[in-house]
Amino acid sequence: MKRAAQFVGLSFGLSWLSMPLFMHFGGELRSPLGLIFSMGYMWVPGLVALSFRPGKAALGLNGSPNYVWLLAWLAPPLLMLLTLAVSLLLPGVRLSWEMAGLIERVAGSLSAEQVTQLKAAMQQSPVHPLLLMLLQGLIAGASVNSLAALGEELGWRGLLYREFAGLNFWHASLLIGGIWGLWHAPLILQGHNYPQHPQLGVIMMILWCILLAPFFSWIRLRGRSVLAAALLHGSLKRSRAVAGQAPTVIELVESPQLLGPGELFAGTRHTTSATAISHCLLLAIDSQPLRQVVRQDSELSGRLLPDLARRHCALEDDASGHRTGLTGTQRTLDYLLELAGDRGGLAGETTVLLKASKKIIAARIGMTPESFSRSLRQLSDSGVIVVDGRNVHIQRAALVDTATGDSSRRLSFS
Repeated sequence: MKRAAQFVGLSFGLSWLSMPLFMHFGGELRSPLGLIFSMGYMWVPGLVALSFRPGKAALGLNGSPNYVWLLAWLAPPLLMLLTLAVSLLLPGVRLSWEMAGLIERVAGSLSAEQVTQLKAAMQQSPVHPLLLMLLQGLIAGASVNSLAALGEELGWRGLLYREFAGLNFWHASLLIGGIWGLWHAPLILQGHNYPQHPQLGVIMMILWCILLAPFFSWIRLRGRSVLAAALLHGSLKRSRAVAGQAPTVIELVESPQLLGPGELFAGTRHTTSATAISHCLLLAIDSQPLRQVVRQDSELSGRLLPDLARRHCALEDDASGHRTGLTGTQRTLDYLLELAGDRGGLAGETTVLLKASKKIIAARIGMTPESFSRSLRQLSDSGVIVVDGRNVHIQRAALVDTATGDSSRRLSFS
């Protein structure tokens, strides 16, 4: 038990220290660098376990493949298909062979032409996309995902499994599961797995790992190797990755605005949804008489078109992924400049008001609330802004790096 306590303390200490360091230097989990960091994070328990020099047998690195390894590989996708089958028994749930749900999720990041090409490619494919995703998941689960998962499993189902051998199966499994789940806390708090509910996500992750732990321990026991558990872990991660993405906030309505312009000007049906984040007045106007007024009143048309063009350009920027690769601090800066509008080019202090909550603003710019708060603190510590409640005073607006400025004098946090 003493060695187990030392292992847990060292693994947690190194893992939990690496996360704030990564974020302090501008790291973002939702980036290529974040993916590399996450894989390195997974290997911390494994490296700590190897540092104890317990030998291959003690870590479960011996043994040869048997039927349990095949079960470990196939169980997650089979469970996913079973979940799909049970879901179809619920009212209002149906299976879309055209993959309409998947297309709807990715449509926001693709152009209309790309969406059309995607639909055509899916229709012309001799193999259904769902089957392709399952095959890709099985291949990734048995290769790169298992290699990354082995880092964790050397610790949980390797060293700890050996150290808890004196406990009965259930006690050891549940204890390992609790440790395993809690170890994920820094990742979860940064929006990993549960981006919309990071705090509650920590509890959910602990419960998830506790529930999974007995099956992982059984695979480790019957497979006679920690490699079988790593295979299960890798396949599980890939199968979970097939699930949907978190909802995205497309636009924050900061001023009086016309909703549903597609139906007004194009004359076609287009689903529009919005949620009030503060007290507002919503006016429902019949599109037919409004179209007639717009045709007759050139002044009204001249006021509507620039606003619609500005919103269209903003949505094009989002669709093109213009924030991809930027640090959280740079995204926050860009958002504040968007709020400032034309005033962003002025020297001296510029004040903007954050009307929405941090959670909603973070979702708008592709961050977690914690990352957004941390970025505000970094900007404040750098002397770029002063935060006064919901008021943010940009101290040097003329020097802030924007999408159109490339002066060497401009500040940049990218």
